[in-house]
Amino acid sequence: MSILIAYERENRIKRIHISAYDSSIHKGKLVCADGHDVVGKKGAKVVWHYAHAGGLDVDCGSCSRVMGEWHRWWQNRVEPDFLEIIIKRDGINHIADMINAEDIVIEFQKSVVPGETILEREKFYDRMIWIFCCTDVQIKVIATHGRYVKLKMCGGSKYFLAATKPTFLDFGKRGVLELLKIKNARKAKPELYARIWTMREFDEAFMRGCLLPTASSRVDREPYQFEEKTEDFSICEKILDARKK
Repeated sequence: MSILIAYERENRIKRIHISAYDSSIHKGKLVCADGHDVVGKKGAKVVWHYAHAGGLDVDCGSCSRVMGEWHRWWQNRVEPDFLEIIIKRDGINHIADMINAEDIVIEFQKSVVPGETILEREKFYDRMIWIFCCTDVQIKVIATHGRYVKLKMCGGSKYFLAATKPTFLDFGKRGVLELLKIKNARKAKPELYARIWTMREFDEAFMRGCLLPTASSRVDREPYQFEEKTEDFSICEKILDARKK
């Protein structure tokens, strides 16, 4: 379990990211979002995080999320003030992975969740986008043209196909693929129409004003390299034109 954000016990609005934790100042004064005492762990051999004080094993909704390397890679590019934001509505609490400067929720999703969970989050957040980790998804390139690519899923979970909000797929490359259309979604090997975004384009559209000074659009990843296989991608243009209306 990973907790990146803690709160001052006496001022529950004041958020302290783990990167700003100083034991000489904060020890014994911080709690998690559910009010349990936490202590910062900033050793040389572990990923920095907060843990419940005294090794307490508590059932804590704000601390129940597993965060792996992929998830941290994205969040480590962002200013702490935009991360792990608690949203309370109609007696329900959710922790948004990120809320950008335009008040758009950005959810980074790696673990497989039911389609019902995806739709429930979309209803709760409303103004949001998804970034799904697809490094375990096997794909075959069917066709490409300019920024557009048509893929066939050959393996891996299809859970992210349930999303109805803007969806971006991260295959571990230098950029993301915006999912535009799904063909034969219920078949074993559905086909996906997508648009390629560079990291610079994505940062400009969704991360402006939120990135750490150390974050770079030239990330240490291999670029997408798709062989040109021309096909009619007019459907993609129609989808994008419809969104503008």
